[in-house]
Amino acid sequence: MNAWPLNPMGHGDVDLKYRFQWTAPIVISPHDPNVIYHGAQVVLKTSDHGYHWQEISPDLTRNDKRTQQSSGGPITQDNTSAEYYGTVFTIAESPVQSGAIWAGSDDGLVHITTDGGKNWTDVTPKDLPDAGGGPILHYSRISLIEAGHFNAGTAYVAVDRHESDDWAPYAFKTTDFGKSWKRVSGDLPPGATVRAIREDPKREGLLYAATEIGVYVSFDDGARWRSLQRNLPMSSMRDLAVTDRDLVVATHGRAFWALDDITPLREYKTDQANADVTLYKPFTAYRYSGGGFGGGGGRGGAIGQNPPNGAIIYYTLKTALSPEKPEEAKEGQPSPASATEAAPTATQEAAAVKEPGTPQTNAPAGAKVEAQKQEATRELPASRPKEEHVTLEILDGSGKVIRTYPPKQPTVTEAQSEEAGEGFFRQAQPNPTGNAGLNRFVWNLRYEDSTKVPSAILWGGSNSGPMTVPGNYQVRLTVRGKSYTQPLELKANPRLQVTQADLQKQFDLLLQIRDQVSKVDETINQLNSVKKQIDDLDRRLPKDDHGKTVRDAGKKLQQKIDPIQDALIQSKAKSSQDVLNYPIQLNNELVALAGSISTTDAAPTTQAYQVFEMLKQRSDEWVARWDQMVKNDIVAFNQLVRQQDVPTIILDGSAGAASGAGSSPNRDELEEKR
Repeated sequence: MNAWPLNPMGHGDVDLKYRFQWTAPIVISPHDPNVIYHGAQVVLKTSDHGYHWQEISPDLTRNDKRTQQSSGGPITQDNTSAEYYGTVFTIAESPVQSGAIWAGSDDGLVHITTDGGKNWTDVTPKDLPDAGGGPILHYSRISLIEAGHFNAGTAYVAVDRHESDDWAPYAFKTTDFGKSWKRVSGDLPPGATVRAIREDPKREGLLYAATEIGVYVSFDDGARWRSLQRNLPMSSMRDLAVTDRDLVVATHGRAFWALDDITPLREYKTDQANADVTLYKPFTAYRYSGGGFGGGGGRGGAIGQNPPNGAIIYYTLKTALSPEKPEEAKEGQPSPASATEAAPTATQEAAAVKEPGTPQTNAPAGAKVEAQKQEATRELPASRPKEEHVTLEILDGSGKVIRTYPPKQPTVTEAQSEEAGEGFFRQAQPNPTGNAGLNRFVWNLRYEDSTKVPSAILWGGSNSGPMTVPGNYQVRLTVRGKSYTQPLELKANPRLQVTQADLQKQFDLLLQIRDQVSKVDETINQLNSVKKQIDDLDRRLPKDDHGKTVRDAGKKLQQKIDPIQDALIQSKAKSSQDVLNYPIQLNNELVALAGSISTTDAAPTTQAYQVFEMLKQRSDEWVARWDQMVKNDIVAFNQLVRQQDVPTIILDGSAGAASGAGSSPNRDELEEKR
């Protein structure tokens, strides 16, 4: 669909019908996608996809014949059209007013028509060094014209004079169709030759500039500029495009780059520079699934990185938050950390059994009492840096908190997930950062995760909370005791035909499954802790008859726990492929059911409800059996252990009680019964 398909190879452009530059502009009308403008020394237009072209302007260049002769020599001529000069180099039609078309030439002229090309006016800025004409070497290149997005008479012009050995930044703005111009290159540094300037289509006065030495942004219509280079390679930046909420830059030889989500730039105000904290309104988030490989949890062959999936939240901090740092030890004295390790307090002993799988540090009774005395009399540092962190909460439409970061319960780390062979299924979500300047956090649109069993092997599912339904939410950021709130809108995937009611049904069932998984995993964590404590007691007990009595009772208690453990979790599986030999049990069957329901955005099937009721009934029976052991067997065992002056079994709550199913004794109640 070439406008004039005559190959000019080897010819100078002086005798050609049309002078097309190597990068001749091709522009689609913002008012009619069937209309395309094309630049030679005149502006050409087609309305039928290039089958017919018409000239809608006269020659809009200087038409200096000295610049149109055969190029190169004396040995080899160089006429490939890259050298053609005296051409229309940039075209822009106003998105506000149809038929208002700007044209800029590579020899320094700016023209406009407001009637679709019937009449053109030379509106070249008078402040251009070559505005009055002169030697060829003084000609400027009108590198790009950006028609304003808010007013028909507004346009921005980027001027490139590097071929005249003038590397200064030149950028101009008009608001009256070119009758007057003002410089908007502001404080751009020397050498920042402006190749392109773009106006943000959502915020008036927000400008982006592509220069010879990087990308810059202005929040005040070009009065002041700031570098937006970030991780861009140092290269000549040739053009910019704002697409929805992303900024895309074309470099000279260093590829295309995109800055995802420029919402913070659109919301930034200069008076926020001195604000301690600024939470920006998140862009509308979309609920969609995918991005990963399901199945057995293998690492797969994924290459590259997808954009973040979820709600992107930006905030700025004037100063960085202070992480807690260990106090430096004085010469000849142990540090607080080493002193704590040498003499754990009673509180630390209790905390050790709160986290399942953590080795206890209980010392024999006599040594423990002495260590506690030393700990009580040890001088602590007069002042210790207080740990600071950002708290970010997600609230639903009623104001109820549905997700908190950092999470209240410990999360399974990515390293643990990899060790467990679960690659895609259980990668820990990072916590909000407290860096000075701009911070970004991505909420994955999920409710709180279920309780986790450390290093558990899960096939076909994970402990992730259910993805929430479309609706209105809030983001609440708390820094140094002060909270900031912004609304967040979540929409359904527009490519799917699914109702809000169906998504709500799916969410409700997934939330029930999550709560049941938590009940089961809390039980597993407790019984694992009890078995571990019994093993620890066995090593501390004396080798006499009294010790043998307690040791035998502990073994019987462990044997009574084993059937419950075997029904709730497959403890023999140490890697993802082990489940081929050792079948998955109730906790894995529950998360796998959730994984199956989550594979599509639709209401659950009748069979999904039936399977859940079956798994819930079975798991509730085993949890109830455990609760009875807590009330009876463990209390009786502790009474026997207490006679040996060694630590008794400590529980931090109960699975049934924590899940609202019954009222099993917690740790304090057990202490009272001792």
